[in-house]
Amino acid sequence: MARARGHGWPWLVVYGLLLVGGPALAVVSAVDLHADRGKRDRLLVVGVPVTATVTDRDRGSSASRDRTTVTYQVDGRTFTATVRGLASEPTMTLRVDPADPAAFLSDLGSVDGSTSGPNGVASVVWGVVLTALGFVGFVAHRRSRR
Repeated sequence: MARARGHGWPWLVVYGLLLVGGPALAVVSAVDLHADRGKRDRLLVVGVPVTATVTDRDRGSSASRDRTTVTYQVDGRTFTATVRGLASEPTMTLRVDPADPAAFLSDLGSVDGSTSGPNGVASVVWGVVLTALGFVGFVAHRRSRR
């Protein structure tokens, strides 16, 4: 019985990592979501419509990993960007920030920079689930030691 108690510390490390990593994932994801929504709202107001030409479509392993590469021109300069989602037409409309033409909102609903990173509602949910698993595991471990 004493030997079984001695092997519990690796689980405490796992629970500790879950208790640290879960909230970190949830908070970072929530901040990214908030920033994307703020940028989206701002570009709906100040963005100038620009027609972009679709140059490549990359179907990912899931819909959240689908990517479309587009090129567009603003004031004679050409920009290339990757947009989350698959465009069905050869062109798409971007709402481009006149002060920063690399910042845009696509007609698919994604903003520049939202093609990678933990910026989905699912990441927030996973962060909460991992935190709960860490908490439940830690409490169960403490109760089994009594």
